[in-house]
Amino acid sequence: MKLIQNYENAVEDIAKEICKIFDCKYDKADWTGCEIGDIFSIGDMFINTEEMITMLKMNATRQEYVAYYDAVTEGKKINLKNWLAMTRSGMKG
Repeated sequence: MKLIQNYENAVEDIAKEICKIFDCKYDKADWTGCEIGDIFSIGDMFINTEEMITMLKMNATRQEYVAYYDAVTEGKKINLKNWLAMTRSGMKG
């Protein structure tokens, strides 16, 4: 159980960093189904742990994530890492 607790603590720390980017307060209740490490809600958007890690690794901004999220909800099939690389290189998303 210690291993799982370490994982949950790490994922919560990641979510707290994401909340700083989005200028919102971290709340455990924002994990979908209160399942820490699954999907986290920020306002009316949802972000999974993999996307949170990508945001931090690539220093993504709130604006970049919102543009990516909008594209995906409109049917664009691309992951965040490739979206960031593509839009940062000047290609249209």
